[in-house]
Amino acid sequence: MTQPTNSPPISPQELAAQERARLGWLRLRQRVVSIAPNDLARLLLVTLAIAVILWLCIASWPAMAPFVAGGFIAYLLFPIVNALDRLLPRPIAALVTLAGFFALVFLVIATLAP
Repeated sequence: MTQPTNSPPISPQELAAQERARLGWLRLRQRVVSIAPNDLARLLLVTLAIAVILWLCIASWPAMAPFVAGGFIAYLLFPIVNALDRLLPRPIAALVTLAGFFALVFLVIATLAP
């Protein structure tokens, strides 16, 4: 590598960094060259499959939203139902928990609404 005459000399640390960078690019080139066409096709198919699944989730979001909300509510209330299950039969514990949850939601909405 030639240097212009008016620039300061390159320090040993900079030379070492340049050598590490050159070796890193060489390793990257060797890895890219070693990719087989089958591996590339598999990568493209997996990427396409993920893109299609993502598109389906986005396109069907209005239909899936109630199920997602229900799953979130069930996940949130599950520990309460388990705790009440020790005192009450499970269906009654679930009903009591859901009634309390919806009463709380109603109270919050009634308080915030004008």
